[in-house]
Amino acid sequence: MKRMLSLQPLSREHRDILSFCWNIKQGIKNKTESTRLINYAKWFWDNQLKNHFEIEEKLLFPLLSQDNILISQSLLEHNAISNMFENISADKIVELQSKLYEHIRFEERTLYNEIQNSLKDEQLNKVGNLISSKNTKCPLWIDKFWEV
Repeated sequence: MKRMLSLQPLSREHRDILSFCWNIKQGIKNKTESTRLINYAKWFWDNQLKNHFEIEEKLLFPLLSQDNILISQSLLEHNAISNMFENISADKIVELQSKLYEHIRFEERTLYNEIQNSLKDEQLNKVGNLISSKNTKCPLWIDKFWEV
């Protein structure tokens, strides 16, 4: 489904998050030292993902009914993923990468389509302006361990 202009900034961030997942997967494949992977994960959480989750939870999700099962699922997954990032360890990095990947796929393929189909254009445009004002560009990570 073509993503509406108002949701495109978040969809672009989803692409960045999927790149993060790919980078971690490549790092594991390349047998990258776990501290490098953990440092990258902590940096990504602090510099992009935490803000992304907050924007969704405060600006986007309230537009649908709070008893919406897709919103409930996404909030539960946000909570679980947040806890995983806050307590990241070498033995949990694969699980974190997998859960985050599946979560982003769910939001892009299911939740965002539901949002687009359920809301009026004026609601989406209004929230799109708010999203754009809160959206920040993530700085680059220098240690490109996935390129080895």
